[in-house]
Amino acid sequence: MLCRLLITVTMLLVMAATSHAVMIINIYEDKGKVFADASGALDVSGLRPAGSRTFNSASIRPLGALFITGPVDGNIYADFTSAPLSYGTEFTTHFDNASTNDFDFALTNGYLTIDSGYAGEVFDFSGSFKSSSLASLGLDVGTYNWEWSSDSIQMNITLTPPVEPNPTPEPATLILLGSGLAGLAATRKKANKA
Repeated sequence: MLCRLLITVTMLLVMAATSHAVMIINIYEDKGKVFADASGALDVSGLRPAGSRTFNSASIRPLGALFITGPVDGNIYADFTSAPLSYGTEFTTHFDNASTNDFDFALTNGYLTIDSGYAGEVFDFSGSFKSSSLASLGLDVGTYNWEWSSDSIQMNITLTPPVEPNPTPEPATLILLGSGLAGLAATRKKANKA
């Protein structure tokens, strides 16, 4: 009985740990520059395809909630359940330095555009603005969320670099822990019968 309970709890922990991906965008001030980084995979199954669009370069436009990681030529997705109308007051500013892995995306207050051919890979973006501050770029400190039924994007604008969170256990680690506990329970049950 205890063994079954431990296995059930372990499986629930594994499912909870893998159930919902979130992309995180951090924009922050450090040493006279403003940095931005974005990381995570996106599940667009909860969004409606809405055509295609091209963006030319990595930039931000706080007024209109636009965030572009690089040249994007891809599919537009619509129908967020919630999205900010803006995250500041200024118009378009291009990144002085920007790099991504294989795919780029553009995020606005009502649409997400992702390079054609995207199939759930992890995005990895970093960019910076030289000799800038959040105020000079018209960025408002805060947390902004774009949400839809299958996923979400969270943007954090802060005055200091983000603190790395403690790592969450991987599903394999949870399975190993659960197997060990189940084995311990079975051994104890055998010892009690003897």
